Amino acid sequence: MVGIVTMIGAAGLVIAVVHLLARVFHGVPMRVWAAVLALSAIAVVVWVRATQRDELVGASCEVRKPEVRDSSDRTIEVWAKLRWTVDGKPITTYQPMRLASGKPAERAALEQQYPAGSRVECSYFAGMPNRIYAEDARSKRALVHATAVGGWIGAVLLVGAAVHAWIVARRRRRVRTWGLRGAVGAASVLAIVGGMLAKTGVSYVLAGAGLVVGIALIVREVIGSDRAFARIRKQLASAKHWPAPQRASSSGGWNPYEDDRVTGTYRGRKVWVALHASGATVKARLDGWPGALELARRVHDDEPRTGDEGFDRVVQLAAADDATWRAVLSSKVRAQMITIFETWHARIANAVLEVELGDGETDAMQAALDAATSIDVLELEDLERRVFELARSEPNATVRAGHYRWLVGHSWNPPLVYRAAAEDDDLEIAAWGKAELPPDGGAFR
Repeated sequence: MVGIVTMIGAAGLVIAVVHLLARVFHGVPMRVWAAVLALSAIAVVVWVRATQRDELVGASCEVRKPEVRDSSDRTIEVWAKLRWTVDGKPITTYQPMRLASGKPAERAALEQQYPAGSRVECSYFAGMPNRIYAEDARSKRALVHATAVGGWIGAVLLVGAAVHAWIVARRRRRVRTWGLRGAVGAASVLAIVGGMLAKTGVSYVLAGAGLVVGIALIVREVIGSDRAFARIRKQLASAKHWPAPQRASSSGGWNPYEDDRVTGTYRGRKVWVALHASGATVKARLDGWPGALELARRVHDDEPRTGDEGFDRVVQLAAADDATWRAVLSSKVRAQMITIFETWHARIANAVLEVELGDGETDAMQAALDAATSIDVLELEDLERRVFELARSEPNATVRAGHYRWLVGHSWNPPLVYRAAAEDDDLEIAAWGKAELPPDGGAFR
């Protein structure tokens, strides 16, 4: 049981340290984290091996009659109770041994020589078995230290979160959901176990340092969120409160995030910004965007594709007809969508772009708002004419060819489309256009 607890404690240590560092050094590549963790693990192992010592201070052995499972069982079981001092602290281990005999007669002789319950010499346990159990004892001590460190870090983070919650609740401000969530709780419970098993000065130093750092990070995140939201509120024209939607299951109690919701006009666009328990939401109305064209982050491979591999890898057409998306998704708009959908969790529905920012990403509200209001969409009157114009300026040959073929398929001025295709820089498109043109400048049938 202790081994399981210590292993979970070690996992809690890794989770806590990674989360703590990620808060401080946001944006550091994952390979750097992997290198830091690997070097840290090596350092811990070297430290444990260099500082811990073991010594066998006593042993007692007792013969136990083994359970006879079949006639071939010709062994006698001996249990050794070994007393060690590891790193100056006593540890007791139990080691089973079996005295083998080749014949039933030899077993009978052994049973007479070593009756059940009798005490025997522990010379059988000299050598490798002792070293194995010494290694096991050292490993247990190392895990105990890992439990203490991981547990204390988790505990101080939880204490910091509790102090912050109490402070902001007194101010009737929002109580931010921050940190490790369930992992913090698990590591905090293990802190008690770790503190009891390894009452070292290092544990208490880490506890104090972790408390200061944990509270500082929490306060830093909340202050950063408040400042980012306040800056956005000041930039909005005709800013006013954006009421939270009332859910049928709601009890009608006080919503701590009610004051952190605003709507107004930004760069001539209607926008909505809100902070909530899991992060923030930024919405922007896309003037001129067809309501029937819906985009979402790609989760399926069988959705309609535009032919732009970079776009299709990130974004899927949740709802769209060919005329609509061809007339709207120019190369510039597709590039903007790739940036937004790769960076955040976003979707477009009913001509509104909605960006969801996770916990810890609220400092990106301004960037999300700027990106959402930078999308240029023209008023669409003649969809086919718009598709033809985009085809002439489209840099992606696959998308360009699709536009030309779609226009011909819809019988929109085939002579004009074929002539434009025949002059295309792409050899395949040009060959297709020339093949469809009448010879010697003849008329189309």
